[in-house]
Amino acid sequence: MKTSQLKEKLGNYIFDACAKHLDLLIKDLEGQSIFAYAISGYSGFDSISVVACTREGLEEHCIKAKDIAKRPYSWFEVTGAEWSYMYRHSDVFESTNEYLDYLNENDLFMAEGEDFNEYIEAFYADVMIKVLNRLKSEGAFSGEGFETDILLGIQFADPDPDIINCLLKVSKQVNSKNWHKKILEHYGKGNKEPTQ
Repeated sequence: MKTSQLKEKLGNYIFDACAKHLDLLIKDLEGQSIFAYAISGYSGFDSISVVACTREGLEEHCIKAKDIAKRPYSWFEVTGAEWSYMYRHSDVFESTNEYLDYLNENDLFMAEGEDFNEYIEAFYADVMIKVLNRLKSEGAFSGEGFETDILLGIQFADPDPDIINCLLKVSKQVNSKNWHKKILEHYGKGNKEPTQ
């Protein structure tokens, strides 16, 4: 299968899972103001789920964390590990994660003559950008329950430099300038501004 076909198939799995997940998220967080939604990876992209946050959840967390961490509010805004809605309803990603297992087990990501890490970074960045922009264009993040300018992207508990580069590329393509600036402030140290 060609790389473009792998990306399309994975993107469709992720899109479908996110659409189902968003229905559950909106019910779970009814009456709150959702400002952040991100696809979250475990061990790179071995499996994925979603993390999200509301203003109410973040405010509550920041009050509890105030004595623990002396960090600016914007750090909490852009750091998925600090968000109030983590990995709930991960079962909707079961088919997606089975497909990721299949891809990883069959070494379908190996590109002859290319740097493996760069290839993986570009592969996933492209898929995530397309999925999040498609969700956005279909109105998944508009309406009651969502802030007008929502933070989108990918998140990881402890991202390595390659994952941070992927995170920055995705952010640049799916976020407003305001959100992307905050992402760069907290994740861009030591990394170049992505060109795509």
